[in-house]
Amino acid sequence: MNIGLVFSGGGTCGAYQIGFWRALRESGMEKQITAISGSSAGSLNALLFAYGDPDLAEDIWRGLRQSDLFKLRGFLDRKALFSQIGYAGLIDRFEDYWSGLQKGMPIYSCVSVLNRQDGTLDRIDLKRREAGRPGYILLNDLSYKAMKNVLLASSAIPYVYPHRHVKGKTCIDGDFSDKTPYRPLIDQACDEIIILHLNTREEAKERRLESDEDHDPVSQRRLYHLYPSETLGAFMLVTKELTKRRIRMGYEDGKRFLEEKRSCDQSLL
Repeated sequence: MNIGLVFSGGGTCGAYQIGFWRALRESGMEKQITAISGSSAGSLNALLFAYGDPDLAEDIWRGLRQSDLFKLRGFLDRKALFSQIGYAGLIDRFEDYWSGLQKGMPIYSCVSVLNRQDGTLDRIDLKRREAGRPGYILLNDLSYKAMKNVLLASSAIPYVYPHRHVKGKTCIDGDFSDKTPYRPLIDQACDEIIILHLNTREEAKERRLESDEDHDPVSQRRLYHLYPSETLGAFMLVTKELTKRRIRMGYEDGKRFLEEKRSCDQSLL
């Protein structure tokens, strides 16, 4: 059984996905993951998963501070208020390992490609998330520098962080076109795909952020959705206690989810 794993976007709520990863490893099912995909902060978690050390991933998330993510560029900068220098520093920790990771499982990152040729961000309806089409990029094909640029683009929230240019296109946060980018994993012959949401099921339905279909409408591949049992809080807020709570919830929700999945799989035998 080949299983694809999707890390959806959701800012600092992404710590929840690290808790699920630990539950996945304890269950033994981690070995069945053959391809991964992420959007926004989920792209960083996809990179961490490919590296394969949940202890390091948890240390990185537990060490994250508000000041790491929101360094002012200047009040007069009309393009973006904050710099991504802190986030770039997290990615740089894996520069020496990138050539090895390229040879491992396929890693996809989703960016939103702006419709406007000039790359302007004015009049984008952020509430309705109208920001262009999704771009699914296979990171394994890229140099380290290009990979880093894609991860920064995937998390480039409009007006918060500066937009990025990827393959000649102006790109912003992947969440604005596809919050749960599972589609590229279908091409990787994944029999099933697990999607790790960072909104509760109720929040997702209210905001119409994500689909909860149990099969892909085209390929009919089986889709499993894990939603947080409780709200994870503001996606731009990070504190030690909040990160700890998010990781613990991801672990507990993950254990229940994987036990239910295993029981379901056995009943079909």
